[in-house]
Amino acid sequence: MNTRLAAWELVCEALSPGVSPELPDRLSSSKSLWPVIIGWADAHLVTPAVYVGLRKKALLEHLPEEAHQYLQSVYQMNHSRNGALLNQLDEAIRLMNSRGIVPVLLKGAAYLKTGVYEDTAARILSDLDLLVEEARVSEAVDALRSIGYEERDIHWNPKHKHWAPLVRPGVFGAIEIHRRLFDGKSNEILPVDAVWNDLVVERQGDLSFSCLSATKTVLLSFLHSEVVDRLGPQFIVGLRSLQDLSALHGKYREKIDWKAIHGLLESHGAARSFRDYLYAARRLASLTVLPELRFGLREQAHFAVCQAGVRWKTVERLRPHLDEFSDVGIRRIYGSNKTGIILGYYRLVRAVRKVARGSWMIASSRDGFKRRMV
Repeated sequence: MNTRLAAWELVCEALSPGVSPELPDRLSSSKSLWPVIIGWADAHLVTPAVYVGLRKKALLEHLPEEAHQYLQSVYQMNHSRNGALLNQLDEAIRLMNSRGIVPVLLKGAAYLKTGVYEDTAARILSDLDLLVEEARVSEAVDALRSIGYEERDIHWNPKHKHWAPLVRPGVFGAIEIHRRLFDGKSNEILPVDAVWNDLVVERQGDLSFSCLSATKTVLLSFLHSEVVDRLGPQFIVGLRSLQDLSALHGKYREKIDWKAIHGLLESHGAARSFRDYLYAARRLASLTVLPELRFGLREQAHFAVCQAGVRWKTVERLRPHLDEFSDVGIRRIYGSNKTGIILGYYRLVRAVRKVARGSWMIASSRDGFKRRMV
């Protein structure tokens, strides 16, 4: 089997809640694969989760000593880091509560505080996202400034969905104060006004904060990875996003209204990406939601291209160009009202233009090379 694909599949199996009978033998016989396995895990920010998954399956003894030590050390560092981030988050919540502000925790901050993950060290966090009512954003920022936080980027766009990231010497993560969840199309799908009426209020000791409902938490996670970060249109299966999906499903289960999510995304033209997302979750994490949803050749073909990018570096380098020819990419370039045959026409126009431009660039580079040789 292709080395890159074999390593990637072992990472997926480590993250999956199930365990295949042949996995112990495959781990024992894959010593030469571990540099590639760790490369995939690091690239997708799931290295601590791989350690947690293998430990839960009682398979750590099948790892080479160096690989075991590396995974364990990254896990321990992330355990310490997330503990510090949790203290930082508690401090920010308490400070805002003192001014009558009850922040809404988003994404990793919510997962960390509400125990979405059984082992909080399994999830790598980059920053802490807090949603505050528009009228109180400046007040929340001033509160953080009073304890030493300052803006990382003084030239930040004031119309952005969140305030410039706030940092302080000695802390691990930036704090981002959001006025809305998204900019662009995702803001139409999940506008901030739809959030305020559907919050879950939490109280832990002297701290008061809110979180999105289970359904909107899943929707936020999907939109962030597949629409904002555009992993799906670039034919990338985001392993951390699937890790989040599995953890959210494990915690909330029947509280998640999958039909409502699918219906909403369908009304906004994003159901295809959602189907690709769920198909990958079924294939890689054995996660089945919406059992009545039938996947066809389109989802299988999308997943096959994703795997081709894993298998071959050449395909991986082509991914950004493939994104340009997706339905979303064509609509982004030529207008959001393009449908059906019109999409195919503009896809052909785009291809012809890129070929023509590429031929011109090749000819130009050859002429330049000849001139330099003279």
